[in-house]
Amino acid sequence: MCEELEISRDAYYKWAKRKHIKNRYVLNHESLKPLIKKYYNLSNGTAGYRQIKNQLAEHEGLVITYYMAFLLKCKIMKLPEVRKKKKNKGKYTVTTKENETRYTYENIAENINIDDIYKVISTDTTEVKLEKEGKQNVSFFIDVYSSEILSACIGKSLDNDFIEYNLELLKNSNYKLNNMILHSDRGGMYKSGIYKTKTAEMNLKPSMSARTHNP
Repeated sequence: MCEELEISRDAYYKWAKRKHIKNRYVLNHESLKPLIKKYYNLSNGTAGYRQIKNQLAEHEGLVITYYMAFLLKCKIMKLPEVRKKKKNKGKYTVTTKENETRYTYENIAENINIDDIYKVISTDTTEVKLEKEGKQNVSFFIDVYSSEILSACIGKSLDNDFIEYNLELLKNSNYKLNNMILHSDRGGMYKSGIYKTKTAEMNLKPSMSARTHNP
């Protein structure tokens, strides 16, 4: 066999003796795998190889390169790498009339002592991608103190019908709404005329997050 492979017998026997002996790189990999799995699980599957590398240094005193962290996590252990999506300005398209007046509100929620329910309701809208329906908008209302979801709905476009329907669901939720503060971000749907009208009908006090000031 050695003659057919054109190798010396001495080289073959040296290889045969050490083929079951793990080198230091393999041993390092095996000792690191449980730790990488540990910090990956602690993050609920969101930690990337860079974050895991930093956590190993901070909590375990182990210094490895980013390449080794990437090699072990992504290539050898095949754990998924979650990438941050780029922020998309103007992500939500609010289909309202071009000449419609936009309304803004003071941030009155920040001065409220939220020590019980029936103090402040928070609302927000996020975009999701469904397998069949494609991109949809999910809007919801929650009690800030209890984190209870009071109502939620899903729709294709953020038009006046969607805004009105969403508030009607909240109105019919059997939740005490009189003089409640309704806090939101500064999204276009919360500046619309229909939002102003419906919140007034429901005796809600709109509140908006403060505008971000860039230095």
